[in-house]
Amino acid sequence: MERSIDNVKNFEKIGEIEGVGYSDDRSDYSFTDMELPLIGSMAYYRIKQVDFSGSYAYSKTVGVNIPQVHTSKGTWRAYPNPTTGEQLKIALVDRGQYAEEQITFRIIHPNLITQSRTVRSEREMNDSLSQLITRVPKGVFVVEIQWGKQIEHIKILKK
Repeated sequence: MERSIDNVKNFEKIGEIEGVGYSDDRSDYSFTDMELPLIGSMAYYRIKQVDFSGSYAYSKTVGVNIPQVHTSKGTWRAYPNPTTGEQLKIALVDRGQYAEEQITFRIIHPNLITQSRTVRSEREMNDSLSQLITRVPKGVFVVEIQWGKQIEHIKILKK
């Protein structure tokens, strides 16, 4: 499965489903995009079907309008919140407040404070968070994010 946000030029692979191979019976497949952007935009999807020989073909491109998550304040949002600790993502809600600066973040919990990490992008931050979240004890914790001259604290509950 491939997705592109706001245009049909920059598709990226967002998932893969193993085919059942040749069959006379009908085969149904499904995929759920769990990383939708929090800002309002259009998402374009297409399927890249790869045969056993390595040849491939693309499906028709389909566009889906994603409504903006309405928030009262803040540049960043964490989801899912609460989390079970298996997954945690942080996404920009207000792109106007972020000019591609480096991001420094850390996790603050009553029993654990991680060292600050500096990354170059939202994606890098989420890759690091996916490794750190498993070490965070259950309860309320805060992700502190610094970029440019700004700082934000996001409160998260780990069940």
